[in-house]
Amino acid sequence: MLLSFLLLRGPVMFRELPGQDEDFFAVPGMTILESGVPRIPYLPSRDEESAFYRADEMLFALPPLHFYLEAIVYCVFEPSTGFARLTSTLAGLGAIVLLYLIGRRWFGEERGALLGAGFYACSRALYFPCLSARPDMLFGFWGLATLWCMTRWHQERRTRDLVYAGLCIGGGFLTHPAAIIYAFQAGCWCLLAGGALRQRITRASILTLVTVLVSSLWLILIVRAPELFWSQFGNNVLNRGGSGLVSRMLMPLPAIQYQGKLLLEMLESFQLFLVAAALVLVTFCSFRRSTRHFRPWIFVIWGGIYWHLVFQGTHPTKGYWCFTAAPVFLMLGGLLSRIWQDREANGTRRPWDARIVVTLVFVCFLPGSGLRSLAVHLREWNNPVYDAGQFTEELIAKYPKGKRYLVDRSYVFAFYRAGREPLLASWEPFYFDATDEPFDYLIGGPSLSQEQLPLTLDARLQEIWGDCGQPGACCARVYVPDR
Repeated sequence: MLLSFLLLRGPVMFRELPGQDEDFFAVPGMTILESGVPRIPYLPSRDEESAFYRADEMLFALPPLHFYLEAIVYCVFEPSTGFARLTSTLAGLGAIVLLYLIGRRWFGEERGALLGAGFYACSRALYFPCLSARPDMLFGFWGLATLWCMTRWHQERRTRDLVYAGLCIGGGFLTHPAAIIYAFQAGCWCLLAGGALRQRITRASILTLVTVLVSSLWLILIVRAPELFWSQFGNNVLNRGGSGLVSRMLMPLPAIQYQGKLLLEMLESFQLFLVAAALVLVTFCSFRRSTRHFRPWIFVIWGGIYWHLVFQGTHPTKGYWCFTAAPVFLMLGGLLSRIWQDREANGTRRPWDARIVVTLVFVCFLPGSGLRSLAVHLREWNNPVYDAGQFTEELIAKYPKGKRYLVDRSYVFAFYRAGREPLLASWEPFYFDATDEPFDYLIGGPSLSQEQLPLTLDARLQEIWGDCGQPGACCARVYVPDR
């Protein structure tokens, strides 16, 4: 399953143009190799309301572990968007393995764990985060590692498993502040899992202490520029959650509506219906005497969903669901496995038996597994318009060094790697406002084509590269000053 996962993802990983925020998160690994600190050189924002205020000096919009792992990948291979995505893809592989291990402990059998991990591997919840040069998938990996350690602790009550869970939560906080979701999930688990009050406080304290010690490694960078940390981290994370935390805890309905919309966009209706129906059904079944052993895991899942809603609020990124939704796929796998077992025990052999149902469910997951994108790239394998690396190299080779470039986010990282010293072509103050920047060439791409920056800059279209009319094809519009 893991090998097929890599074979299905590889072509898309290395041939697609950068997407949401990948221009921001692919370059810090390269700057770490250059200067030892994460930066975004083509975002020299001096707007104190921007999430990237002075990000060309040091990046604090998010914690840096993903960037340092990215730098290790760049040491082995080379800086590129494809290899920037490799960190997320490997984290996705690890997440599948961890979900399988969790399922084996939750269900006490192999089949439900395999089915749940298989559904997750085919899902849209995993597909997008594991193919993006963003920290979302690494955040999900640390969350599932925490869940596995806490499951081991719940069943065996060994203190070392709490220490391991704290290490994983700390790794999560060094990856993304959304790790607070599984931090609270594990903390509540410690406090509600029985025992004397002193025991509960002790184990929660151990978990907290280890988490804080690991998370504090970020202070090594923060003490170098604390004012940049408060500006960037505050604008990017603290100010984007919507209403106050206490308000969301008591009245989570706005967060439910907002995050529900994101989840529907991510999973689409059919996948969401399958996993939601399985979770609700297993929740009701867990209150029966014969299936009460599922009850702790049901509380863990619903607790994770609640904390996700509370802490994410109206934050617009949907990739964080790669962790929270993962154990729900286990519930679908466990439910089908239980039906399969019951039918085998009864000696039932009918045309619509459990094996056919499982096959049909897997078929329902195929539209979100990336097969359509893979088919396009295989069909157009020798067409450079569908190979982002080759297309971008040919585009850059046409334009010399020493010129002033404003470049769309799909190409700006590649221009920087090629030594062109570009600036991001953006007019959004939250990122960078380039409307007052002088330029010789404005390189437009998929995101710029939806904006009005060329009109604002009074730029004239000089030529078009690629195919702007086909989905998945590369396209660039080159503008020059109209003077």
